Amino acid sequence: MEDKNGRTIYRGDLLKTYHFTGSRHKKHYIYHVAVKRGEVLFAIPVSELEPTLVNCGGICPIQHLGKDVEIIQGYGPPPALSFEDRPKSRLSN
Repeated sequence: MEDKNGRTIYRGDLLKTYHFTGSRHKKHYIYHVAVKRGEVLFAIPVSELEPTLVNCGGICPIQHLGKDVEIIQGYGPPPALSFEDRPKSRLSN
């Protein structure tokens, strides 16, 4: 799967997804980490990384997040490429 900029999502990437627009037109986002379970990439909320908040919900396959997901930090498979250096899909622009 690719993010909204056409970059391939790999496990370990930090993802940002639009959630809602609040008062004064402020945009709010949800942050996830890409985790591979078997052959499927899942989006795990960053709150799941805190031991006291484990199993609070929000885990879903990445393709269910929609087309608004964006990589904001991450390094790809070996040799590790920063997400900015990953090739973009021709279809994204």
